[in-house]
Amino acid sequence: MAITPWYVGQLSPAWVISLVPDKGVVNISGLVTGNFSLLIRNIGTATGAGSETSGLGTFSAITAAVTTMVDDELQIISHASVQYQLASADVVVASKYHLFVIVNFVNGPEPFDLGTWEVL
Repeated sequence: MAITPWYVGQLSPAWVISLVPDKGVVNISGLVTGNFSLLIRNIGTATGAGSETSGLGTFSAITAAVTTMVDDELQIISHASVQYQLASADVVVASKYHLFVIVNFVNGPEPFDLGTWEVL
């Protein structure tokens, strides 16, 4: 689902965020919604340009990757995912942003780059 452009004050639909690692799949075993956070980096020219804030929305619906073996090779049918419901504080200022989901695994945090997000 495309999340850009978005509009100031827009809260729906909730985002389904695929967790795509450099290779393989993300093991979500033992993760709870508290292991996830959203980093919002303002890369635009609006008030607050250059600042970073944490998303204040809610994570839910952590879903495992679906895979299958074909000729002894792992085939990824769908990556692990998590749902994020924006909070009104996330969409207050029209600007361009760079988004990251930070997943706190047992061995430390790992960022997942969601790319550019434009709020109009």
